[in-house]
Amino acid sequence: MSKILLTATNAMIFHFLVPHIEKLLEMGHHVEIASTALEGYDDLLRNRIKEKPVKISYIRLNRSPFSLSNYKGIIDLKRIIDNDSFDLIWTNEPVMSIATRLAARSARKKGTKVVYMVHGFHFFDGSSKGSWLIFYPIERIMAKFADYLITINKEDFNRGKSFGFKDVFYVHGVGLDTKKFREASVDRSLKRKEIGIPNNVIMLLSVGELGTRKNHEVVIRALGELKDKDIHYAICGEGVLEDYLKNLCKKLGIAENVHFLGYHRDIPEICKAADIYVFPSQREGLGIGALEGMASGLPLISSYVNGIRDYTEDGVTGYTIQPYNIEGYAMAIRKLVDNTGDRARFGSHNMIVAQKFDVCNTIQEIPVILDEIMK
Repeated sequence: MSKILLTATNAMIFHFLVPHIEKLLEMGHHVEIASTALEGYDDLLRNRIKEKPVKISYIRLNRSPFSLSNYKGIIDLKRIIDNDSFDLIWTNEPVMSIATRLAARSARKKGTKVVYMVHGFHFFDGSSKGSWLIFYPIERIMAKFADYLITINKEDFNRGKSFGFKDVFYVHGVGLDTKKFREASVDRSLKRKEIGIPNNVIMLLSVGELGTRKNHEVVIRALGELKDKDIHYAICGEGVLEDYLKNLCKKLGIAENVHFLGYHRDIPEICKAADIYVFPSQREGLGIGALEGMASGLPLISSYVNGIRDYTEDGVTGYTIQPYNIEGYAMAIRKLVDNTGDRARFGSHNMIVAQKFDVCNTIQEIPVILDEIMK
């Protein structure tokens, strides 16, 4: 029985990695977790895996890569690693992966294999010069502290092959439950009434944190250009830009048409109440939100950057627009609002595309790769 240490935030593990842990246990491996404790996820994670023989250790690590206190997390990880004998360390996320790789230097000399799973490099085709100047050198330097790289988009896969890893793998993300979105049952009228959307309008939907990366502002400005009272935009999420975006809506005269719904657990049902999914992100390793909308049978209006390019095609999945093209988003929204047939055609196609990224498929990729590496 091989012994695996998984390192990631407890939020990442809770939302995405538990099925992979279960698969590794089913394959006969022993799995332990070293995690940072994001508020609200400790009990959720422990309850989800309480029936599993998985030990969780928490470490002192800050999400900011520039926090000087992160040395404490490296010390915690080194103690966990050096006091045990792991065959493989599977590390995720930027700060966690750097700390883990630095802490595992002695263990690697003794034969422990280190696998870094990147959920989207911070530098990519079209990203800022600052991203390339800061994050590219860090990833190049840190590559020598791991043996293998797992990527979730093809751009990262191709770039990672030049970094000097023993091998680089591509997988279809960490997986999502497409059935939950495809088969969600909801009274559309009642759900709309619940979230404050009129029945006789076109409902656009975005799900994601109200921050710069998710780029909701471009959609709001596009709606400001259209000024169509029969188009409403619902945003599920919380974040630092909420007040700014609400004030922008007032300034543009569309405050009545944009609905800030906050955090919701009933996203599959809300998707079924929507007509169009909008995903204007500046950067995405993959973009689970867009795939959830596609799995629900919605047409997609999205940006066309790094991971999103792996499953979108202009005129096939909906429309793809560059992240800051306000006029482009306005035109795409107008086209789909005016064409019921295209909405249905794109949506049907998208349900098929999303299936490739289902967790039933990804648990046959990631755990199998880890198992093969240990052999």
